Amino acid sequence: MGRRFALLLTAILICPAWGGSFTASIVPERLVPRGATWRYLRGRAEPAGNAGDWTGLGFSDEDWESGAAGFGYGDGDDATVLSDMRNGYSSVYARRYFELSDPARFAALQLVVDYDDGFIAYINGVEVARANAGAPGAIPAHTDLALEAHEAGTAEVFPISDAAAFLVAGTNVLAIVGFNAKLDSSDFSLDPELRAGDVLAEGCAGDHYVARGAVRIAGTAPPGTNAVRVNGAPAQFDSESGAWSCHAAAAGGAATVTAEALDGAGEVLATAALSLIGVRPLGGMLASDEVLSASEAPFLVVGRFTVPPGRRLVIGAGCEFLILPGMGLAVSGEIQAAGTPEAPISFTKVPCQADWGAFVFKDARGANTFRWCEWSFAGGAPGCLTLRNSNLDLHGCTLRDIAGEGVHASGCTVRIRHCLTERTQEALSLDNGDTVVEFCTLRHAVGKSDLIDCNGREDTPPARIAFNHIYGTEDDGIDGDGGTLIIEGNVIHDCGDQAMSLVGKGSSVVRHNICYGNTHGLSVKDSNVCYADHNTFAFNTGTGVRAIEKAAGRGGGVVALRNSIVWGNGTQLLVDARGSIDAAYCDVQGEPAAGEGNISADPLFVDAAAADFALREGSPCLGAASDGGAIGALPCEAPPVLFPRGDANGDGRRDIADPASILACLFEHGPAPVCWEAADANADGVVDLSDAIALLRFLFGGRALPAPEEVLCAG
Repeated sequence: MGRRFALLLTAILICPAWGGSFTASIVPERLVPRGATWRYLRGRAEPAGNAGDWTGLGFSDEDWESGAAGFGYGDGDDATVLSDMRNGYSSVYARRYFELSDPARFAALQLVVDYDDGFIAYINGVEVARANAGAPGAIPAHTDLALEAHEAGTAEVFPISDAAAFLVAGTNVLAIVGFNAKLDSSDFSLDPELRAGDVLAEGCAGDHYVARGAVRIAGTAPPGTNAVRVNGAPAQFDSESGAWSCHAAAAGGAATVTAEALDGAGEVLATAALSLIGVRPLGGMLASDEVLSASEAPFLVVGRFTVPPGRRLVIGAGCEFLILPGMGLAVSGEIQAAGTPEAPISFTKVPCQADWGAFVFKDARGANTFRWCEWSFAGGAPGCLTLRNSNLDLHGCTLRDIAGEGVHASGCTVRIRHCLTERTQEALSLDNGDTVVEFCTLRHAVGKSDLIDCNGREDTPPARIAFNHIYGTEDDGIDGDGGTLIIEGNVIHDCGDQAMSLVGKGSSVVRHNICYGNTHGLSVKDSNVCYADHNTFAFNTGTGVRAIEKAAGRGGGVVALRNSIVWGNGTQLLVDARGSIDAAYCDVQGEPAAGEGNISADPLFVDAAAADFALREGSPCLGAASDGGAIGALPCEAPPVLFPRGDANGDGRRDIADPASILACLFEHGPAPVCWEAADANADGVVDLSDAIALLRFLFGGRALPAPEEVLCAG
């Protein structure tokens, strides 16, 4: 993991012959422990003073009530019961003082809150966490309500970074206000705790993950110990109890903490080695626009991480995100993630822990863009990327080992290009939106699920599914229900049901596709109207093309089949009493189909066994199409190829070989660039010496190249 350092809490015991043990562990510091006594105010009116004064150190809370956390009613588990809150007031204010002798040691804190339904928290007047309660920075009123219902029962972690900037030596105050979602709600809970140096996660083989900063390490020394030192420095040691402790720094780079128990002569009796994995924890609501870079990685998502409306999260190349079980991102603002083929951005689980949750986009109509990102081991339902009324642009991304769907979108604008999905349930479930899926590989669905499920209505734009490689499912390759679909240039095979299933009122254009090794090639059902031109349906075990009524009373499918090969299938064409197939200029095995220009002759594929369905010389399909060309799936217009700007030699990378290839072309009669547009590194319209110089400055001087990051090669 880039710039990560292993936090392997492995104790290596070296004990003297007479016995004894040496223990070491990370011990979090409870600055405000759970169940502590707080000053609190029932939200019947605003706290005294100016708005927000109650959050600071200078505020007097002497006239507030005193009680133990948690505060609430309705669940039977509250230490301080607010029996008058229901229909009386919607908010509760609370303050708790805590002491620090060395605030610089506490660069990172963790606020742990079990809440129902929302809250805002402050330390010394600075907002440090907010959940389900208005816009970041907004000053709450006592009559405010939580944005929506949120059930208590599982405490969530809200990391506080750069806490040393507002902590002070001596007395500090944690102030928090909790909100109910409704005045007449049946319950309310607010149970906070403030920690430092906590173990945020445990991975494989005893790996422990902590926030970067100071952590407290403590343990017990064996009999005969006179002193304990840690990395050569003395630790605090109680000779009567054998207890010892110290603080160690968890920071970037590899760091090993070695504790040694020493006898009176200074000889080592026992050792315990701990190596720390320092992470930057993420959780809570993004308070302002933020840029995350690989120099801060790895990131650990410890709670629900929210990008609210009006906020933008920018993620740089090479960032690695580890996400705790059930956690994920909630996005109503905007995310721009710009990985590269050499330095992708990854989102995955903590090793040896359960799957994480999902990215959930709701009303996120900004430019949510992901370039060269990888998602794995997500378990959220319905999809790893779940969207409603949002925009999503994926390029060069991978989704694999997903317990649910890869992408689940409803009413969204979705652009998915040059992506890979494997070992998901439905790879893509795209309903009632503006959809483009191009140049992707979608394979190996888990269980009986479609690889693409794309549904539309008469009022939604045509969905375009083009130039994809789709294979490996027990169900359909493409399942369309209603609306207009343009399915072009795809290769679809090894689907347990239909390569393409088109059902319901709508129209479809299916052209230049190759479908083989499925149960059925093309199925058009229940009043769907399909124009199928220049396709090859070959060696499917069931039918090549069928037009049927699946649901009684919905009408049969209608297919206009043109310039297509239907050969080697169990049944070539199947039409029931309600369906129809109008074939022209097709090669259909068996008796030629009724209609103009149809033939029935071996198409002479180059090598069908090797899935090469090009036509050999002498094929009867050559020159037999309606336009005088060939029948079957013809090569379409060459798909656009994108290259990283500066990739002069076309190997997908930008390195010293690229300026060298430009110089060789210019001055040594070397080969021409694979893509002239990519070789034009400075985007001035010509390829010359200045492009090699721009690349050298990019590679070794940190100078950026002009946008866009990837360029289209014209040919």
